[in-house]
Formats: sequence, structure tokens, C-alpha cells
Amino acid sequence: MKNVRFYKLVILLLVLINIAALSAMWFRRPPGRPGHKGKPPISEIISLNGQAKITVDSLERNHHQNKQAMVRLSQELRHQLFDAVGNDKRPILRLQQKLDSTKAEIEHLTFNFFNEVSKNCNETQKVQLKKFIRRTISRAHHRPPGSMGPPHGGQHKRR
Repeated sequence: MKNVRFYKLVILLLVLINIAALSAMWFRRPPGRPGHKGKPPISEIISLNGQAKITVDSLERNHHQNKQAMVRLSQELRHQLFDAVGNDKRPILRLQQKLDSTKAEIEHLTFNFFNEVSKNCNETQKVQLKKFIRRTISRAHHRPPGSMGPPHGGQHKRR
């Protein structure tokens, strides 16, 4: 009887420790931008301050919201495209064109964002902005091989 009681206490203690650990992690998450965990806002990277910082931070939040919506649309189109493998009846060309158009729109959206940011920069900050853009583009084009190809390894599940 003593062993059973001992094990119940140990289990209860472990459950409480897990709850405390999960609570601590949940409530101490750093505030950040969606999809950019731990990365400082662009206004800090290019050393903006005052009204320019406020304006660029607002532009950045709006840009990321708009871009995420476009990325989700692009992913859904990609899923539809690869779901059509082996099915000659689906309008593949139309899906490819919509996917290409969506990707071009993301590029256009991003270019316009950086162009608006540059309007809030002095010459030194514009140089920093262009360096940041080059690094970002370089990273985007050097993704790991697993990030390309069919979505979810070709195993898309319908929602």
C-alpha cells in the first residue's frame, strides 16, 4: 500500500512540474512578428528612429500580413497543382499561370515594401537597407533542398 501511495505522489509531482514548465514557456514567449521569431524589425537593422521608425514598423507589419496571405494562396495553388498529378482532366496550365501570377505578386509586394521603406531612410540607411535586401534575397535563393518540390513530400491531406 505504501508503494502505491508513493508512486501516486511521484506522478502527481511530475505532472505539476510539467504544467509549471509548460506555463513558464507559454507566458514567457518573446513578443515578435509572425514568421520572424527572434529577428529584429527592419527599422532596428537599418537604425531608424523617431517617426521614420514608427512608419517603417507599421509598413513592415502590414507587409508581413499581406505577404502571408499571398504565401498561403500560393501554397494552396501548389497543393492543387500537385494533387492533379496523374489526372489529365484538371486544368494544369491555368493552375500554373495562377501560381506564377501569385509569386510575381509577392515579388511586387516585397519590392514596393522596400521602396516605401527607402523613402524613410537617409543615404547611410539606404546603403544598410540594400545590404539587408541582398542578404535576404541570397538566403531565400539558398533554401535547403527539402523546401522545394511537391508540398508535404507529395502527400497532401485535404482539410
